[in-house]
Amino acid sequence: MRKTALITAVVIALPITVASAQTTTAAPATTMTAPQAAEPPASASEATAGQTAPDTSAPPSKTAIADKIAGDFPKYDAGKKGTLTKGEFNKWMSDLRATAGQPAPDAKWLAGAFAQTDTNSDKKVSSAELTTFLTAGA
Repeated sequence: MRKTALITAVVIALPITVASAQTTTAAPATTMTAPQAAEPPASASEATAGQTAPDTSAPPSKTAIADKIAGDFPKYDAGKKGTLTKGEFNKWMSDLRATAGQPAPDAKWLAGAFAQTDTNSDKKVSSAELTTFLTAGA
């Protein structure tokens, strides 16, 4: 199992959740002027000219990944013990891949991801281990 496959699943899922958590700010006040009649756009491309979609192609920062892990870890830590069992970890990774539009991971992929993340080999994954593992490639 390659580490990049797991990071890719998280990186793809993050822009969706990070973008939805962002808030907008009010536009700065401007001087009022009389409204002017505007001609309708000649085409759809002209109607959207000057408007840009948010750039979600840039990979999230280490901070964004760490924040995502900190926010979601309690949802998967069923016993609130500060670590994830293999089953809890597998559920989270499966959910991340589903959110990213990727196929469900197979048992081999999940076992490899867990083994690579559980750096102290105690058969559980801490938030710190998961954060360290996933931010290494960011």
